[in-house]
Amino acid sequence: MNEKQENQYKELIAKAKASYDRFFKDVKYLPSDDEIDDITINIENMQDKIQAKANQAEGHMKALAQVKKELEDEATHAEAKSFPTEDRDEAVASINTMYDQYVEEQKRLFALSQKVAAKVHALHK
Repeated sequence: MNEKQENQYKELIAKAKASYDRFFKDVKYLPSDDEIDDITINIENMQDKIQAKANQAEGHMKALAQVKKELEDEATHAEAKSFPTEDRDEAVASINTMYDQYVEEQKRLFALSQKVAAKVHALHK
């Protein structure tokens, strides 16, 4: 792997991290599980917001999985020559951590959407 390829990988990781930071900064604006019970919200609007964030997280997860695969494939072939093992390991660990946090957020969003759906169901009884 040459210097240009190494810089491309570093740029991919930086973009993934920036995207990750934006996602988790934005997702903070959704209500917590407890707030669903304590506040009156526009349920239909909230369902749309939750689904949009879930879809966004899924897209981010797919992109991270692709970056991870490329890193692993390329680094395995060339790590001894030009991609230091510690850099590769750090990049893979960082991507794994981000991916795992997206998975956890997907679970939280699903639970939140279930609570909102229960509220909708209760309103229509």
